Amino acid sequence: MGLAGMVGMAALGLGGCVGDRLLVLDSVPTGADVRLDDRLIGVTPLRVPFQHYGQRRLALYKDGYRTYTAPLRLRAPWWARFPIDIFTEVLLPLGLDDVREITIDLVPDTGSAARVATEEFLRNAQSARSEEDLFDVPIAGQRDAADPAQPAPER
Repeated sequence: MGLAGMVGMAALGLGGCVGDRLLVLDSVPTGADVRLDDRLIGVTPLRVPFQHYGQRRLALYKDGYRTYTAPLRLRAPWWARFPIDIFTEVLLPLGLDDVREITIDLVPDTGSAARVATEEFLRNAQSARSEEDLFDVPIAGQRDAADPAQPAPER
């Protein structure tokens, strides 16, 4: 076997040392459908390999719970950034694994958030109305009964 054959065998042997990139997704409660970049990939808990870093779109769906959607930014670790990655992943594959574990707490879909927002809106409206009464601001078109000099509105 010549030098080229030995280099080829060494490259094949070292090729098995490439590290894994794995995304481990879970939810509380479990059993949520998972979409990554608008593609259904499984149900939590889920282990899915990934090839590329960057921004992705993550969505979880479960009956009785609000849909969870958020951008998922997968930043490359120091050993997977240029120019270091030339050595750690190509020339001397070190087999460094990158495992990202993400757990999402799903919120029950009870409609309570809308109820709370409505109650807060009504409290703010009542407060504004009370403040208006304090300042005794006349409404356009109404005549102040205490001021006889004020002309009556035209009809």
